[in-house]
Amino acid sequence: MLSYSIYDKGIEIEVATDHNYRRKGLVTIVNAALILYCLEKGIHPNWDAANTTSAKLGYVFDKAYHTYFVDNR
Repeated sequence: MLSYSIYDKGIEIEVATDHNYRRKGLVTIVNAALILYCLEKGIHPNWDAANTTSAKLGYVFDKAYHTYFVDNR
């Protein structure tokens, strides 16, 4: 699952992968395509760099911050 939040001229990327599909490189492929799309459209892609995949794609840790999750089921 790929989700994002829109802000000003950017998006905050969040990724969750089903256990059955982890360790297959899918997150890297999907996010690389999303990053290229964002750059082509002048959108700033932001990822908190909290894992090795985000670091592999060039993100660096800036600072810790709070996030909120709304479950509207």
